[in-house]
Amino acid sequence: MANYKVLIIKIGALGDAVMASFMIQTVRSIYPEAHITWLCGQEIFDLVKSFKGIDIVLSVDNKLLAGGFFSKIRFVLKCLKTLLGRKFDLCVTGNSDFRYRILSVSAICKIRRHFGGRFGPLPGRYHGIEYARLILGHDHSVETHYSPAEIDVTPSEASKNMVLLLPGGARNIMRESNHRRWPLEKYRELAEALISHGIPVGIIGNEADLWVEEGFKGLNIKSFIGKADIQTLLSLIAGARALVAHDSGPVHIAYLLKTPAVVLYGPTMPESFLPYKLHQSAISKKLPCSPCYDGRNYADCKNNICMNSINTDEVLKKLEEMSLI
Repeated sequence: MANYKVLIIKIGALGDAVMASFMIQTVRSIYPEAHITWLCGQEIFDLVKSFKGIDIVLSVDNKLLAGGFFSKIRFVLKCLKTLLGRKFDLCVTGNSDFRYRILSVSAICKIRRHFGGRFGPLPGRYHGIEYARLILGHDHSVETHYSPAEIDVTPSEASKNMVLLLPGGARNIMRESNHRRWPLEKYRELAEALISHGIPVGIIGNEADLWVEEGFKGLNIKSFIGKADIQTLLSLIAGARALVAHDSGPVHIAYLLKTPAVVLYGPTMPESFLPYKLHQSAISKKLPCSPCYDGRNYADCKNNICMNSINTDEVLKKLEEMSLI
């Protein structure tokens, strides 16, 4: 149906955008000539506009969940103005928070769907497939042939043959998610072991992660922290030998770019954030108290035993099993 118009509302963040990109291919599988518009936050605009299959990408500064009252009002008004009078056959909002549904009320939509109620994301089911269900509009099992968006990225020479580490990250517009992080001293131990194997090591992150550089002081590593916009980050990950990280946005980017990754999970479930075929790349202790994340909050844990109990040797063994060292 050439004139079938779809509006996707997914404001952020990096990992969520990659999983939400399953909606593009799902739409195209039903309506190959459909016209797709995506409304996103400015922080992921460069990523979303790189996705193949989107006709229009609209961006707004995400102030709905953070910032003062007037910032939130201005954000909502900007979205309403952006979508005012636009007509769509299907509008999907990839959030369960009801506030995001307000953003499309000025658009004229025949069908509206959002997470919550009869649609996931449900614990233990990969969120990419849950986004596909949101497009399909039914509760039946979804075939796993659905995939994320295609993207063209030129691998960076700066990260060639490197194992990239992400010691910081694990934050979004609402909160720091310290519970998801592997201890900084263990990332250092891993870096030392990799260097002893003759493997170059790099660390990635944004400006808010500059604090981790102190933990690698004296080691012969390359820091890309605070020096990479989204396009550069994509290139760095595309060029790397592998990525080692806890549950965070760059993990999803590595999957998108087919870069091998070893991913460390504690309070969150690998099954929810990794496609089934990549479960073997995850390290998770599966303690009685984990997962402890309900989609919004973490348990009030003081020692974060699920992440602290993952040791460096386990990560090295996983890298060896995957023929990466």
